[in-house]
Amino acid sequence: MLNNNYRTIYTPTSIQPHGILLVLKQPQLTIQQVSGNTWNFLGIHPESLLKNKLKDLITLKEYTIIKNALAGEEERINPINLSINKKNKIVLFNGIIHRISQLILLELEPKNSKIERNQFSFYHLIKNPIAQMEKARTIDELCQVIVREIREITGFDRVAIYRLEADGSGGIIAEDKVANLNSLLGWHYAASDISESAKQLSLNNLLGFIPDVNYEPVSLIPQINPVTKQPLDMSLSILRSVSPFYIQYLKNMGVAATMTVSLIAGQKLWGIIACYHQIPKYVSYQIRTVCEFLGRAMALELGAKEDRQYLDYQLKLKSIQSTFVEAISQADNLLDVLVADPNRLLELVGAEGAIVHLDEELITLGKTPDLEEIQDLIDWISSQIEPDIFETDSLAKLYPAAEKFKGVGSGLLFLSISKIHKHCILWFRPEILEIVKYSDDIPDSINLETEPECQGLTPHQSFARWKETVRLTSLPWQKCEIESARELRSAIVGILLRKAEELMEIKAQLEIRVKERTAELIEANNQLQHQLSQRQKAEIALRQQVERERLMATISQQIRKSLNLREILHTSVNEVQALLQADRVLVYRIWDNGSGSAIAEATAPGCLRILDIVFPEETFPEECRLRYLHGGIYALTDRENGEVLPCLVEFLEQIQVRAKLVVPIIQQDILWGLLIAHQCSQSREWQLWEITLLQQLANQMAIAIQQSEIYQQLQEELRERQQAETALRESEMKFRSLSECSHIGIFLVDSEGKFTYTNPRCQAICGCTFPEALGRGWVDFLHPEEREEILNRWKNAVTNNGGFVSEARYINIQGKIRFCRLQTSPMVTPEGELMGHVGTIEDITESRAIAQMKNEFISIVSHELRTPLTAIHGSLGLLANGVYDRKPQRGKQMLQIAATQTERLVRLVNDILDLGRLESGRVTLIKQSYDAAALMLQAADGMRGNAEQNNITLSVNTINIEIWVDPDAIVQTFTNLISNAIKFSPHGSTILLSGELISNNISTPGQNLTELEDYVLFSVKDRGRGIPSDKLETIFGQFQQVDASDSRQKGGTGLGLAICRSIIQQHGGKIWAESILGEGSTFYFTLPLSPHRVIT
Repeated sequence: MLNNNYRTIYTPTSIQPHGILLVLKQPQLTIQQVSGNTWNFLGIHPESLLKNKLKDLITLKEYTIIKNALAGEEERINPINLSINKKNKIVLFNGIIHRISQLILLELEPKNSKIERNQFSFYHLIKNPIAQMEKARTIDELCQVIVREIREITGFDRVAIYRLEADGSGGIIAEDKVANLNSLLGWHYAASDISESAKQLSLNNLLGFIPDVNYEPVSLIPQINPVTKQPLDMSLSILRSVSPFYIQYLKNMGVAATMTVSLIAGQKLWGIIACYHQIPKYVSYQIRTVCEFLGRAMALELGAKEDRQYLDYQLKLKSIQSTFVEAISQADNLLDVLVADPNRLLELVGAEGAIVHLDEELITLGKTPDLEEIQDLIDWISSQIEPDIFETDSLAKLYPAAEKFKGVGSGLLFLSISKIHKHCILWFRPEILEIVKYSDDIPDSINLETEPECQGLTPHQSFARWKETVRLTSLPWQKCEIESARELRSAIVGILLRKAEELMEIKAQLEIRVKERTAELIEANNQLQHQLSQRQKAEIALRQQVERERLMATISQQIRKSLNLREILHTSVNEVQALLQADRVLVYRIWDNGSGSAIAEATAPGCLRILDIVFPEETFPEECRLRYLHGGIYALTDRENGEVLPCLVEFLEQIQVRAKLVVPIIQQDILWGLLIAHQCSQSREWQLWEITLLQQLANQMAIAIQQSEIYQQLQEELRERQQAETALRESEMKFRSLSECSHIGIFLVDSEGKFTYTNPRCQAICGCTFPEALGRGWVDFLHPEEREEILNRWKNAVTNNGGFVSEARYINIQGKIRFCRLQTSPMVTPEGELMGHVGTIEDITESRAIAQMKNEFISIVSHELRTPLTAIHGSLGLLANGVYDRKPQRGKQMLQIAATQTERLVRLVNDILDLGRLESGRVTLIKQSYDAAALMLQAADGMRGNAEQNNITLSVNTINIEIWVDPDAIVQTFTNLISNAIKFSPHGSTILLSGELISNNISTPGQNLTELEDYVLFSVKDRGRGIPSDKLETIFGQFQQVDASDSRQKGGTGLGLAICRSIIQQHGGKIWAESILGEGSTFYFTLPLSPHRVIT
């Protein structure tokens, strides 16, 4: 849709390759043009199809359907299911027909019936989007619903809404996308990027589709249409090939497939729904139809939503204006009222800054230019601007000096209160670029070598062009904002004038009161004379009045007693019929379409009943209804007196009416119905009191109708409130359930930081109960060394209405220190008032310790690996350099050093792997009942050769008992302990390996509590140099040795005992060492007798 010429948009003379185009001439539907890819789809060369008739290609039934459609509105039947024989195989297509002047375009897209059957249920696909659209209150909400639902339906990577502005530019106002894509939200595009031809195309053809931007265009054969002698108009074609500039633009965006849906509001292009995908993507015709339908549905909603938003904004401005008028009318000082609430004056016209100039005072509110610049601006306005109100969205174009303060004052709304005294108000708006928010990290994928002419076709370049067009320009002032300022001026001037006129008005009122009093005395005298002469008439009228009041009291009592409208109406007509002695009294309800029916009726015996009979609109024509709506009545004394039209006389005869009296029932300025009295047997002169009675009764009925409707409305509101309360309780229960089960602490604090709620995890971290935490501040538990610094940062975040995250030491009530991660977010009312904060607290003590252990482990492993590697590198380096070429014995020594260090490396890696698998749980111990003596002898036999080399004796005291162990793991444990004993024992000494059964309640050395189960205690005792007492626990750690030189002199990795401890602990046992320096050491470990007995 980039700005390029008419030909590339409307007459490209080629199509995209995912379908076929046939151009037909009526009436025989002869093929005049065809796309060049028919062989791929039909197995027929395109030249062979030319001049043939369509009916030769498809079935007779399908041909008949198309002919019938062309006789009416052809687009209603799209798509048409077509089947074409391709080399004795039926190929299914979706056929889409369009009419271009005297030509018919038939587009064929291959059908995948399985996919379309699974994907498409029109009602199912639109049901949820339509429901969500109805819930949306604003245009922003509506747009977000559409992009979300269309992406859900189509599966595109990104769906966005591009809105066109009045000046032809546009921007992205809504977006839904996959997580790995950068956002386009807030990006704008220059008006020059979309030509008028492209806009007109979007108005005529609502949907555009490119499944693969790397497609090869398929040419039409022939290029010039034989009928029109011109290139084919393809504006309605879905398969139409698109502009190469637009294709390059998409490639530069990294887009491989796209679909667009035009949004038409008020016969103008309001915007475009744009769908993008990073790889080629085909969308079926049915799914595209759903998206087009949703676009049309959204377009219908746009006008109402825009009107509603504008009306809401007008009402908001009216409310602010009313507040100003009320305050000004009661105040003595106008300036104090205007600046009392700075936000109120700014919101009156939607500005971000304002200047009030009254009585030589200059008051600034919000974001404004400097005072010196303001004074110069006021002087310029005084000399150049005549009207009392003046607005511009580009002040710098009229007043070049304004460019210096464009960031706060590109737009100006000036209001003159008094030109003589230069009293005025100036409102400012910033440059548009100051308020537009967008992401600046959208990547461009331009291939500069292959497409140098397309380097400007990127979002960045377009955005740059747009920014240049809006430079020195603010958002325009809306009509309602200007009117709001104008009405403020009128109110101010009016109030000031009113105060000046109050004294003269008081004088005039006194004169009027004197004249009125004189006239009242004269009138009272005349009335007294008249009353004396009318006494007898008054007595008659009084009796009638008593009857009327009795009737009104009865009806009023019925209204108070019951809110049932049907009961009230029936009581009323019965009472009136009895009082007037009329043949029939009824309440006639007028419906919205002009028809009506009697909904309450009272009749004399033998009189025809017309209750519930529906009468047409002609019974009471529009001129009658207008008369009744204005309170008019109708009294007919006799249908035979010639006053009534013949057609109405016939109608009155049918319902047996001779005379009638009609009084309107008006409910809230609407003609709700009529109260009618009929005399059926004879004529009747209706009396004034009878007319008055029916009028009063009609008024009472109107009240009853209103009360009944209010009652029904209250009942409905009560049901809705009960439902809302139930939902609120359910929501609160869900929140508490989630909070109570959370492994992260959750708390609420008031605006002063005092706890109002804590969940169990938060209570556990603070070491207090829920009641103990109430009223305490969350900062009370911070470590004193960090409290002031963290509190200051939190207050900073609160001032800026932002969230707060920090790590800190927490001291609970018991004095225990834990490292915690804190996070808080503000809770504000819809009016922006701070209610408090919601926060989380997470104990990260163990994770910090684990991280430290990992770092230490990596450091040690690096050191242990570096030592043998250094020796290997040095030895091999000397050999490689030929230093010992003539000293073969020394060369062999160097090789022996390298081999020894290599073996050490292998042992180190194997030990690390073994320890890692044990501690991570990746090694599964296969436990079984096994003889303890066999394991001890197996381990001793394996190490006996090593012992004999070092002139050391191995002595084994076996114990014959079944233990529950993994045999290989226990042999490895014995072997590691025996190997260590051999390394550190002097020549000629003895190493003792023994085992014994420990029964219940027998305490053993090195254990802190009495065992409750039987187990076996094994020991390996040597006569070595011994272990210092401060090393007895640390030697079971990783890379731990009593003397650092042992690693070099004795060999070993420092991991053997760590492996032993892991094996024994996984068997549910314990391992420890006892030693006396200079006398030797003994290593103990325990193992269970059964699989269910675990030592604590």
